[in-house]
Amino acid sequence: MWRKLSIMLWLMVLVACGIMFANRMRPRPLAISSGSGDTFLKLPWKQLPEVSTFELKAADGRMFRSSELIGRPIAVNFFYSSCPSICRQFNEQVRRLAEQFRKEDLTFLSITVDPTTDTPDRLAEYAKIFDADPARWLFLTGPMSEIQQFADRSFRVKLERETHTEKLFLVDRWGRSRDQFSWDDPVEMRRFAEVAREVIAETEPPLATNVTTRNLLAGREHNEQNKLTWLNEFFLTQPNGQTLFSRDLIGEVWIGSIFFSTCTTHCIEQNRYLRDLQDRLGDRVVRFVSITTDPQTDTPARLQQYAQEMKAQPNRWIFLTGADKSYVNRVAAEFLGLFVQGSDHATDLAVVDRWGQVRQKFNWREIEQESAMLKLIDELIAEKIPPPQSTQ
Repeated sequence: MWRKLSIMLWLMVLVACGIMFANRMRPRPLAISSGSGDTFLKLPWKQLPEVSTFELKAADGRMFRSSELIGRPIAVNFFYSSCPSICRQFNEQVRRLAEQFRKEDLTFLSITVDPTTDTPDRLAEYAKIFDADPARWLFLTGPMSEIQQFADRSFRVKLERETHTEKLFLVDRWGRSRDQFSWDDPVEMRRFAEVAREVIAETEPPLATNVTTRNLLAGREHNEQNKLTWLNEFFLTQPNGQTLFSRDLIGEVWIGSIFFSTCTTHCIEQNRYLRDLQDRLGDRVVRFVSITTDPQTDTPARLQQYAQEMKAQPNRWIFLTGADKSYVNRVAAEFLGLFVQGSDHATDLAVVDRWGQVRQKFNWREIEQESAMLKLIDELIAEKIPPPQSTQ
């Protein structure tokens, strides 16, 4: 009797271990403790958050667009000019860093959190205090909503005038939020210099590289995604029950589409077209990502069956679902640019580049558009650097 119970207990332990192992199959950030007690993460570069676009006014009054910085590493901090202590000290540290990197390819952006007071003229006078070179250190202002949105999307920080972040953020040439640093910690500033020089030395995106960072939200679920004004990344569930993050697809060209499995008209036609296209593309390294607009019906188990019915090639054509229909619809509309209204939805295909940007949408039914899509796919496969982001 006891022997049978013992065997059953061991079987239960083995099953539990198997489940834990399966849940850990997706690469997760590895926590690393430094000597000072700070927590670092070691994770794939492609899981780093992408910095969003902006249009703000520079101290000289001109409209400055983030697209001007494509291909250049940048360091970003937030401040307001009437702050008599911490902000002044913070920017004095930035001045020292700007002097330290004066002969290297690194641009500094100081963005006000008090745009009502900090007009371009005010910022021009403030910049003189630090003898800032406007070619390498820019002071920016603009609508507070635009500044808050940029900080939230890019660095996951909430900005208010009196409680703005005191972190210094480093962005690499490829538009990824690489790391964050405490400006008033000498150890952190030495680390900034080391990481910044690594970033400056990069000549191509480190797609297959693991990086060490203190960007604690990199590669993780954003618990307040439904509260964001716009989704520029997502996470959904695969047929095997594992989570797929949009960042997991960085480095790959993919075709996004939406459907629901009980649709017997347009969805079937579209997915049969994709089934044939995966064969026609041959050795081209392209993936297909089909997102259901009916997650209540299209459970992971149902999608697994549907993938088999569509003869989807394993690991090449991914079907995704979610727990929340409104969130799935937002992913379709805001990330892919494909509208959903009730059971009605777009049937276009969205072509996404290696950097996670939707480059164009196509009507697969029209021969001319299909030809243009195939041409674009070949161009994106060969692309070595990310293009300027849209400011829309």
